[in-house]
Amino acid sequence: MSACSRSPDRMTLRIVFPSLCRPASRDANAIQIDRMCESFVQAGHTVVLTAIGARLQRGQGYKTITLPWPSRRLRNRLMLSITRLFLWRTRPDLLFTRSPLLALSGLHYRAQIVLELHSLPAPGTKAQAALRRLLQENHLRRIVTISQALADDLLAEYGPPHHGCDIVVAHDGAVAGPRPGPAESHGGSLKVGYFGHLYPGKGMETIAALAPLLPEIYFEVYGGTGEDIARWRGTCSEQINLTLHGHIPHAEVAAKMAACDVLIAPYAAQVSHVGGGDIGRWMSPLKLFEYMAAERPVVTSDLPVLREVVSDGETALLCPPGDTAAYATALRRLAADTELRVRIGSAGRDLLETEYTWEKRARRVLEGIVELSDQ
Repeated sequence: MSACSRSPDRMTLRIVFPSLCRPASRDANAIQIDRMCESFVQAGHTVVLTAIGARLQRGQGYKTITLPWPSRRLRNRLMLSITRLFLWRTRPDLLFTRSPLLALSGLHYRAQIVLELHSLPAPGTKAQAALRRLLQENHLRRIVTISQALADDLLAEYGPPHHGCDIVVAHDGAVAGPRPGPAESHGGSLKVGYFGHLYPGKGMETIAALAPLLPEIYFEVYGGTGEDIARWRGTCSEQINLTLHGHIPHAEVAAKMAACDVLIAPYAAQVSHVGGGDIGRWMSPLKLFEYMAAERPVVTSDLPVLREVVSDGETALLCPPGDTAAYATALRRLAADTELRVRIGSAGRDLLETEYTWEKRARRVLEGIVELSDQ
């Protein structure tokens, strides 16, 4: 008998979400996990997030159990023990996690498991071995991948999962708050915004090359570590049309994006991230969806994984990765055509509302799971 509670119009799952992420960190991973937990709660489910480090300093609608941040060598073992203990005490309906190692915990307690993958485990690691085992276990009900490219590579490397497990592609999302309306006038100059880390491949290299080519355009860069900001400020010290603002709280990001005329994400073909390695083939960048939510035209790289979401000339302008001239042409085109800016920005916002809100993502990743739990 399921532990789910049934109401006339919906069923409720008790979800445990074990994570190796720090909830209060600046990383996109922490934001994504927080939004998913909130969206599960808004859908009527109860959620407990177990994580490492300080908890968020606001009410999230879900319960958070955090542990002190230990050494990297100990954190996996510690979280695995805590997850097993919590599963034993609560017997939840669903274990939802992004870690194959933590997902294995659910096998001992007959919980249904949904595993969300943002990349494939490195060869020869415990995570790879855990994933291979999970794919054959009946309690694994679903694998969620953040892109079709990742789903395709998963099947190519590991083969199909067992008969009762499916693969669902669910790109990231954004909050669809009130539409911000037209951008304010900037005295005739275009204001181009970039938001996010400054790791290699994220696009700062292209922005630094664009600034001297387009002195009539202002580039506003938000985010980055202290070390990266200092390095780029030194490199771009003579560019008066480029400002590196550093980190701002995520709660302020939407307003800063809305203050721009254009939002840029000039990814390279290979993209580094906080954990190291290349994510360019599989990524579903949070900033892309937040850019669309801001209702501003997006200029980004013509990568197959980004074409899964946006279309050139309709919901974004796409440029070859690393092609500074192509990016300059796209920005000049937008600077000269207000109607084009409005059309692409509005189309991107419409697409977000139709397909890519966090609420829609939460429903997509749990669709069918609720019904299975009630059987």
